[in-house]
Amino acid sequence: MGFDRPANGTRVGPLLSLDRWPVILSLPSFDVGNRPGSYDSCGLSNRLDYIFISQSLRQFYMSGGLFRKGLWGSRASRPTDWQTYPQMTRSIEQASDHSAAFVELNL
Repeated sequence: MGFDRPANGTRVGPLLSLDRWPVILSLPSFDVGNRPGSYDSCGLSNRLDYIFISQSLRQFYMSGGLFRKGLWGSRASRPTDWQTYPQMTRSIEQASDHSAAFVELNL
């Protein structure tokens, strides 16, 4: 799936190689939507946000995803690859230029 190559590669690379800390993005039921990244245009080279989960918590993992409704990015017009809040009409009104990554655990 390519979840092991962040855009900057070297900063999180050592963490990604630790089997005991899997990246949530690579687990079943993690919904990235129709774009693989988490920043700006959400392309593969814009996958910048990661959640790691310990082996002891992995048994409680249920699902997760990327929430993009408050993300407009650097484009001039409204994104068409994901839904945005209707009140947003331009990029300066976005909540962040990053998607919100979330995970659901059954504890």
